[in-house]
Amino acid sequence: MPENKEKGTYIIGYTLIWPKNADVYFDKPLIKGVLADDAASVPEGLSEFMLQGGKYIKVTEDIPNGEPGWAIEWLISGVEKETGYEVDISRQFIIKQNDYGRSYEFYVPCGDFVKVEPPSVDELLSGLKIKNSEKVNLSELGEKEGAVFNNEELVIRIDNADKRSNRPVTLKEYTLPLKIDVKAKTDSTNIRMFFDEGVLILNWECNKSELRVHDPVTGHKFGFDNGYITENTVHDISWVLNRDYMAVIIDGEIKHYRTCYEYNRKLANPEAKISAPVGICSAWGSTVTVYEMVISELE
Repeated sequence: MPENKEKGTYIIGYTLIWPKNADVYFDKPLIKGVLADDAASVPEGLSEFMLQGGKYIKVTEDIPNGEPGWAIEWLISGVEKETGYEVDISRQFIIKQNDYGRSYEFYVPCGDFVKVEPPSVDELLSGLKIKNSEKVNLSELGEKEGAVFNNEELVIRIDNADKRSNRPVTLKEYTLPLKIDVKAKTDSTNIRMFFDEGVLILNWECNKSELRVHDPVTGHKFGFDNGYITENTVHDISWVLNRDYMAVIIDGEIKHYRTCYEYNRKLANPEAKISAPVGICSAWGSTVTVYEMVISELE
């Protein structure tokens, strides 16, 4: 593009990496260089390069003398919502600075697939093939500090749920694909459900309306709409981790439906096996009461 020849242009290509067991992400640059005129000599220490091809969605932003303001979680869900294309986080992202940082262009990798509209709740549930189903003994989860089992209820008050050792989890491991059904309430924020690296957060403390999802294989974090549930009300929550999609159903309504998570790609291999305990807890001062948990392994 002609603007690539202007001074003050800078481009970086990178992939996204979330360290395991950490509530942060960082970007690992793969390719870095300064764009110049075709006739310009290559500066010492730099070489020619070619960025990974494929379909991209371009996002622009003007920030005088600033830094890009996109949160990765919003960028992914925002692009999907506005364009209908799912973001392919396995590929390289590209960010281009123009005019010494006065504006930016962000190239988000997308596949050729269009985001799939969710089926009805009845269609989704009737399509599940359950191999076995098990009601969890909640007293097993009440052995963690901050979790108390009493009168058939599990009451959980834990501040730092990001630390794995704090989470109440089942003694048994379960294997994907799964359907996890919970009957629970929160007094304020943070009903959090866990499977391996995967997390589902309702009433997130930073934004109650945002539904937070972490991929069960990579831990990649996503933010979507429809994450709010009423406080001090018992809700029926289903987290469906099927082979080709993830769904969240709350009180009989589909709140989230998405294909092409990294764990979906892994499960496309018939030999792949992903097993882990299942957990639930509160976070950052909220109190979560759990009345029932049923885990169903799917075919």
